[in-house]
Amino acid sequence: MEREKILLYSVPAQMHRLIADICLSMGIECKKIVSRRYNEAVGLHAGILEANRTIPRYEDGDLPEPMVVFFGMNNSRKQEFLHLCDEKKLQEGIVMTMITKDNMKFTPTYLYAITKKEIMASEN
Repeated sequence: MEREKILLYSVPAQMHRLIADICLSMGIECKKIVSRRYNEAVGLHAGILEANRTIPRYEDGDLPEPMVVFFGMNNSRKQEFLHLCDEKKLQEGIVMTMITKDNMKFTPTYLYAITKKEIMASEN
C-alpha cells in the first residue's frame, strides 16, 4: 500500500505549520514543494517514479492560491483531514485535489488551473 501523503504548493508558513500538525496527528506525510520544482510532475513529488516528466523551467513563482494535493488517501481519511482543517478554519481559499493516474504527470500549475476550472464550473 502506498504511504498517505499531502503535498503543499504555495502554502504560507503559518498554514503549513497547521496542516503539518494535522498530518502528524493522523500519521500522514506532509511535504511542501518549493516553486523551483513546479516544472516537475505532481506524481514525481509524491514518489511515483513513472510520473517522471519535466517541462522547461517554471518562472512564475507561487500559484495564485494555496493548493493541497492528496495522495494515497481513501475517502474517509480525506474527510477526516478536511474535518480537522474545518476545526482550524483552514479550508477557505485553498484549492484541494487528489493525484490520480490521469493527472499524475501534470505539473502543479496545470493541475491548479484544471482544478480551479472544475471548482468554478461546479459553483455555477
